Order: sequence, then structure tokens, then C-alpha cells
Amino acid sequence: MSIIEQFRDCGISQVSITGGEPLIRADFFDIVDRLLAAGITIKQIYSNGKLVTPQLLDAFTARRCKPDFHMSFDGLGWHDWLRGVDGAERAVLDAFKLCRDRGFSTGASMTIHRRNTQTLRDSVNLLGSLGVNSLKTNPVADAGSWLLNGGHNSLTTSEIHQVYLNYVPAFFNDGSPLTVMLGGFFKARKGSREYSIPAIRYSGTCEAERDCVCGHARANLYIDPDGRALPCMPMAGIDNVSAGFPLIQDRGLAACLTDSAYMRFADTRLSALLEHNAECAHCEYKYYCGGGCRAAALDGGKAHILGIDRAICCFFKEKWPERIKQKLTNEVKGEIKHPQWSFGPRVF
Repeated sequence: MSIIEQFRDCGISQVSITGGEPLIRADFFDIVDRLLAAGITIKQIYSNGKLVTPQLLDAFTARRCKPDFHMSFDGLGWHDWLRGVDGAERAVLDAFKLCRDRGFSTGASMTIHRRNTQTLRDSVNLLGSLGVNSLKTNPVADAGSWLLNGGHNSLTTSEIHQVYLNYVPAFFNDGSPLTVMLGGFFKARKGSREYSIPAIRYSGTCEAERDCVCGHARANLYIDPDGRALPCMPMAGIDNVSAGFPLIQDRGLAACLTDSAYMRFADTRLSALLEHNAECAHCEYKYYCGGGCRAAALDGGKAHILGIDRAICCFFKEKWPERIKQKLTNEVKGEIKHPQWSFGPRVF
């Protein structure tokens, strides 16, 4: 509750609430009410869907608050398998339907592994039919229980890129049923005939050296369960990295947003990454990718925060942007607009 008051004092205008599963808290609506009293908008609630009930939505409606419910859906026919809970898939699909019928917007996340790759198209179309607005996909993280029980089903970076490439024509051929973001590979909006490539983050010129290495940290603060101010959720699981960032209950939020390891990271420029990282400094794609994602570059804490995001290296060096363009040209009828970026003599 103290942190919520500090949100107000520091001018934070909106929050998303996640967990674990935030809806299991007995004081959940005490937190909601304190946020609303402070004039803070609740943008998203992340949930597995089991506790998204008519009573829950009635309680939000009574407060004139309609957050977006963002729920995991790990592939048609495979959600129960990954979750290890019978009925989990039915529960989240029912939650999507309920939100649609009650006028609450929804988004979904899907983890991709060797067993569910063939379900991507059907999963997108099913979610679109349920009124889901957006879907983000990523590979399963090679950590924790996954390594013990399912890690042999992990995909290599090139394999997951191929899964995405095989799918992208279907997205347009199916009428762009919802907004998709396939990792850093491909992004397109619902109903659109154009796409962008999230991995292309910068201008392609040396002017990019003045840009920040993490745009997310410039706009969004993640607070972990211990009260630590972090650039993003993935860094919360890397103890030897997250420990260097400040605890809000020790420093106060104002100090964390003024003079702290968090702010120093948020202000780190591409020039610093290139100075630290000789391989990136000599790469022809450095002014497009900017070294990629900082959490991915950490490789579970085995590498430096200004290290190399190997998935992004693979994406550019294996010419996946050009493959996307060629695939869409060959397999989609009509015009598809695409970003114009120059790599040497080629423009795509």
C-alpha cells in the first residue's frame, strides 16, 4: 500500500498486475481500490483464467474499471499438457468467452515448443473467434521444471524462426484475425495488410549509438515480489543480476527513479554496449538490432548485461527478414506492406 502511494506521488499513471496468480490474494480488491483511489488506471491483469468469473467481472464493472485480461494459452490441445492440470485449457477458453461477453478486452500469450508447433494457426484462429485482441508468442524458457520434465521438446532458435516463417502467410490469408507478435520475428495488427519486424529496433545509421539499449525500461518499471525495481520480468529470475537493482522499500520509489542502478541501466546507450562488446561493434547489423534484448543476452545469468543476444544474431545473420518478405510475396495474394530497411545493396 505504501508503494501505491509512492506511485501517485511519482506521477505513475497506470499499472499492470501480475503474479504468479494475483487473483488468489484475499486482499486483491483492497489493492485495486487503493490504486483507483490514487487515480491510477489498471491497464492489464495477468491470470491463468481459472478465477476470471462473473463475480470478478461484476466487481470490476461496479468500480467502473475494465482492465484487459491477459491469459496464457499454450496451444490448442496442448495447454493441459504444459500446465500439468486437466481442465486448464477449458477454463481459460471459458474465461476468454466470458470476458468477450461482458465487454472486457483480452490478450493471450503462447509458449512454443516442439509438440505444439503445428497448432499455431488453429490457435490464432480460435483465439480470434473468441474476441481475443492480441497474441504474443515465445519459446519456453530453458529453466526450472521445464528442463526437468520437457526440455527435450525445446526448439533451437533457427527451428522456431522456421515455425514462424511457415505461419506468417496464413496470418494474412486468414484475414489477420488478431494482433500477433511472434517474438522479435514478426508483428502485425488485427485486420491489417502490413507487418513490422520487432527485432529491427533502430535506424540503421550511426545515429543509433545515442539511443538507449532498452526501450522497455524507459517506459515501464517492473517491481518483483520482493519490491525490487527491475527493467523487466525476465530479470527477476536471475538472482546475481537482479540483486544489483534497488529495493523500493529501502530506497523509496522517488530515489529509484532518480539516482539508482535502475536509472543508470535505463539511460545506457548503444554506444556503451558497442564499447563493451567487440563482436557487436564489428557487426554489420549493429545499428538495426542494437545488440538485441538485454535479458536474453544475460543467458540466465551466465553472461553480462551488455552481452550478446544470440537469437537476434541468428535472426539477422541467417537473413530471416529477407525470407519473410519472399515468403509473403510467394504465398499471399494481394499487396502486403512491409518496412523498408536497407542491408547493403538490398532493400526489403
